Amino acid sequence: IVFSQMLKKVVINVKGFPFSVFELFPIIWTVAVAWAIMLITQAAGGMEPEMNEYGNVTLDPKFSGCKTSGGVIDASLWIKLPLPFQWGMPIFRGAAIGPMVGAMFVSMVESIGDYFACAQLAGAPPPSAAIVSRGLAGEGWGLIMCGLFGTSNGTTSYGENIGALGITKVGSRAVVQTGAVCMMIAGLFPKFGAIFAAMPGSMVAGLYICLFGLIAACGLSQLQHVDLNSTRNLFILGFCAYNGLAISGAGGYFNAQPANPFGPDDTFWMTFFNNPMVISGLAGVILDNIIPGTIEECGMHAYKANNSPKAWLNPEFREVYAYMWPLNKIFCNCVYLDFLSNGFKWPEKPESEAFPASSADCCNMLCGCLYKKGADTEVKMADA
Repeated sequence: IVFSQMLKKVVINVKGFPFSVFELFPIIWTVAVAWAIMLITQAAGGMEPEMNEYGNVTLDPKFSGCKTSGGVIDASLWIKLPLPFQWGMPIFRGAAIGPMVGAMFVSMVESIGDYFACAQLAGAPPPSAAIVSRGLAGEGWGLIMCGLFGTSNGTTSYGENIGALGITKVGSRAVVQTGAVCMMIAGLFPKFGAIFAAMPGSMVAGLYICLFGLIAACGLSQLQHVDLNSTRNLFILGFCAYNGLAISGAGGYFNAQPANPFGPDDTFWMTFFNNPMVISGLAGVILDNIIPGTIEECGMHAYKANNSPKAWLNPEFREVYAYMWPLNKIFCNCVYLDFLSNGFKWPEKPESEAFPASSADCCNMLCGCLYKKGADTEVKMADA
């Protein structure tokens, strides 16, 4: 709160350029200051375990989440090359596949919301149905890579990154791509990851309070295109919000059951339905389609232009959602997805280039000579 909101107007001039040192790096400042305070307290003996009345050595619960796990850093290697099948060949079992499929459906619902929130925070046009499908397919390829390398976790859109985008106001693809390269390089050094694994849980929880709160606010802001003076929309909104929590929330119906209501052998349905996003999303889709309402009342007019064969004629849409060079040529910007989502109608191609490349990404900035000069491929340094 202090760094991202109260000190965001503090600007330092670096060689004549204004630099918002706190607004751009509020999370780094927060982690550095909070962790330093915890380390000083821990070094001064403020978190030492005590002996209870039974003679057992215990640590006060309020300190257990504030200690840094230094043993994780000491036990990690300096360099390790990730290799596929390092834990053996994959094993496919129905008892494990069922819950994972249910979890993936839940993750897809969350990812769709993340795409729209990310576009809004970055000032980009809303993604079309084809772009959403492309994003989900990318997550699927990431999951395949996770399985091959045995990372023991899934790959999906990370909600905390959406919150960081909103706090730092940095939505450049070049920054995200550079960060991805840095993370791949850092993955070769387990010591780097061990530092974050040693981070106290209470500090991570403090970051989540701000980041997840901002994500929730972004989700609510998607209703700006909806007529909230309409009793129809208010009924749908209230019904979805309440029943999502009442059925699958922390104190909802499913969590209050002593056993799985879908049967002892169920591995899919409980995982799928025991999530408020799924319940609220299903209720919203059903009610929004069966209760009469105009396009303007439902807010669909704001997304209609990007879900039409003319979407790629919009320069801003091309700039944001086209692939970088040379992927735009190799995959033809996956226009077959537009063909399917537009009712088997191929999208209209811009006159400048059939499959234009995006701009303001790393390839464009570093290899601008490989791009054709034009409105669709002009490097916009200000956006980066």
